[in-house]
Amino acid sequence: MQFFTRINALAVATVLLFANITPVASRTTNNAEAGRYIILLKPDTINSLDAHYNNVRSIHERNLRRRDSRNLSTGIVHKYHIGNFLGYAGLFDKFTIKEIEALPEVRSVKPDSIIKLSSYNPRQVRKGKIKVQPKSPWYLAQLSNNTIDRSGEWPEERRSYTYHSTAGKGTFSYVVDSGIRLDHKEFEGRAIFGYNAVKSRPSIIPATDSLIDESDDDAIDDDEDGHGTWVAGIIGGKTSGVAKKTTLISVKVWSGHEGLSTDALEGLNWAVKDIVSKKREKMAVINLSGGVTDDEEIQKEYDLAITAAFKLGVLVVTAAGNEGNDASESAPCRSPETICVGSVDQALRKEEESNYGSVVDIYAPGKGIRSPGSRSKTSYMVASGTSGAAPQVAGLVSYLRGVEGPSTAAEIKARVYALARKNVLEGVPDGEKNLLAYNGGGRLENGVQGTIENGVPGTIENGVPGTIENGVPGTIENGVPGTMERVWNWIGWQ
Repeated sequence: MQFFTRINALAVATVLLFANITPVASRTTNNAEAGRYIILLKPDTINSLDAHYNNVRSIHERNLRRRDSRNLSTGIVHKYHIGNFLGYAGLFDKFTIKEIEALPEVRSVKPDSIIKLSSYNPRQVRKGKIKVQPKSPWYLAQLSNNTIDRSGEWPEERRSYTYHSTAGKGTFSYVVDSGIRLDHKEFEGRAIFGYNAVKSRPSIIPATDSLIDESDDDAIDDDEDGHGTWVAGIIGGKTSGVAKKTTLISVKVWSGHEGLSTDALEGLNWAVKDIVSKKREKMAVINLSGGVTDDEEIQKEYDLAITAAFKLGVLVVTAAGNEGNDASESAPCRSPETICVGSVDQALRKEEESNYGSVVDIYAPGKGIRSPGSRSKTSYMVASGTSGAAPQVAGLVSYLRGVEGPSTAAEIKARVYALARKNVLEGVPDGEKNLLAYNGGGRLENGVQGTIENGVPGTIENGVPGTIENGVPGTIENGVPGTMERVWNWIGWQ
């Protein structure tokens, strides 16, 4: 699995650099000495799981005693149960894994691989204000912009983000990534720790046999890398985010620039169970800005997991990838149950590196995305790629549910597609979905009355005049000029 991000270094910003390393799953796929495996079970094993696990433990312990070996002694590490998606990951020697493969309840056994930095019924809009954030990041301005401008220029006067004041309040955005710097000022206390799948995995095998280098970062719940904080900021940062009031939940599945597919599946497994157990299905979304592009067998495991999650009512938003290839070669993007997001630049042209194809459902800005970094609670970073486009759509899911109320995974998918700008993008191959993410410009249904700033009454629909700040007249809709003074104090580079 890869992170789908490219980083641009800026001397004036605190920026983290991610290594661009070639995928290595192909060289570990058949390496039994590595010892890490994903074992999937047949769905009818649900009533005999404990018996199977006990049997596996017995087999594992017997083989260890026979060889008197201290290496590869971990056994079962993660257990997966998402609907009828049943399985586990573990560290086993070749003798144990051969016996496991022969068990009748086992559907498949695959070596682990490396993940790396790769009809809707309208709802009544909730009461609230229509707000304007001037000098916003360009990607937020584009998200609420109903005009077409292919100049690629986003001067300060164009960079205004118009949004409904509910802004994702009451929603939950799960960030399955490298963790989140919870105390960053952009999150205002709304970012909380959920789970560390890396720490939950024992790390006692010798470094020479390990798929990745084990490090002390595994035990740290916060983001030691920056990618997860950057993604979370795009979803729900105070100034950088689409859904400015959503609760952000950190699910850490890698440290540094790479990790294991088994850990990512464990993080997804935990997030789905947490959402379902807390009955958040209609108000929660999972963002996974990564994918498996080089291992068909592991891709199939992700397909099954995503399908099982969707059947439980949980929506996952994923990144299309940055190889410039057909995204049908990437999981979980290729799953029809996800929202798979490609990236465009400031001129509304598909980024050359963005994957494409029939499985890409929608596009969002992905170039030059400035969002919080993890170096300090005031640091920011700029990066490009579909890793930054996906969280805009995940944020849009939370934003729309905040405005319109709870909705099923299928309903919110349809809503996102219905709102999207159609056929405005260049560079998207003919016959494929040409949709650009759009939040409705702050308004949604039937010209609902709103207030704009400081409780001053106004409407947004069809350019009806309203007031914006301190009673200064102006209009918002369709690019009609207006006065927008001091609504937001933009944060400079830090």
